[in-house]
Amino acid sequence: MLITQWLLFTNLIMCERYIQYLYLYLYLYHYMKLMFILLNVMLTINRQFVILYLTFFHIRKTISLVNYKAYLRKGGRKRERSQMNDSIYNILEQKIEIIHQQGSVDLALVGPIQLPVQLSDQEITFQWYTWVSLKDLPSSKEDLLKALPNANLAFSQQSSILVYGDFSSADESFIRFHSICHTGDIFGSKRCDCGFQLQQSLKMIVENGSGALFYLANHEGRGIGLFSKSLAYLLQQEGYDTVEANEQLGFEDDYRSYEEAIRILKTFRTKPVSLITNNPKKVTSLSDAGMLVDRTVPLWGDVSDHNKKYLQTKIDKSGHVKGLETGLLS
Repeated sequence: MLITQWLLFTNLIMCERYIQYLYLYLYLYHYMKLMFILLNVMLTINRQFVILYLTFFHIRKTISLVNYKAYLRKGGRKRERSQMNDSIYNILEQKIEIIHQQGSVDLALVGPIQLPVQLSDQEITFQWYTWVSLKDLPSSKEDLLKALPNANLAFSQQSSILVYGDFSSADESFIRFHSICHTGDIFGSKRCDCGFQLQQSLKMIVENGSGALFYLANHEGRGIGLFSKSLAYLLQQEGYDTVEANEQLGFEDDYRSYEEAIRILKTFRTKPVSLITNNPKKVTSLSDAGMLVDRTVPLWGDVSDHNKKYLQTKIDKSGHVKGLETGLLS
């Protein structure tokens, strides 16, 4: 009897252990199954991510490395470049000059191009040139021409020169460094005198018999850009002057550089120049670069109620010379 009870008790203990082992097995089985499912999910997600990344990388690499092709900004269509034949290359190559200067980025100067310009009731033909920095472009003429379809130059600004008469050799030549002004030069805005100065300086160059006007890109709003300039105009409407408005936006008064323009000027002329300007900083920039300035020719005019405060601020805060003929005498 005791043996039977002992055997029964032993069997119960063994059954209990078997049941525990079974529960443990089932727990481990479901746990491993769940982990396997999660692992598959993670691998699937990662695989999709890797595929997307490789696809994106491949598209970027393809777009950037395929020679002479580019995606248009709209529609994603490809722009094919036809091969440039020798006669076309020879025409363009003769009109391109690569300007080197140790320690500076090369510049590519193109011109001259005959450009008839209407000045009041006269039609005057200027020699037009333009230049571009070769910071991200090749410095050989052939490679530069091949790279143009991919250069996206339409999305950046380039500067221009209008040359009149024997600019290189004339004893006295007028020059004007004119900063781009979207509102004044294009729209004829009366909030500044830029449009007047542009037209008047061209007339002065023609009357003098020789000279050049440098139309300088990236100078909008004294170097802050057109969008920032519009914000500065909003502040000026609230009573801030032109310098204060720029400063309230976090800018300095003037960011403009004349370094490239002076390098281009030196390729045209080594003789002294007469500078049309009210801004002594332009004279200093030329002198510091070793260019002789015979004299400065002030250019004031077109003063109105809309721009009188602006012009006076340039005298009071930016160091411009006083315009006696305009009544700006503070």
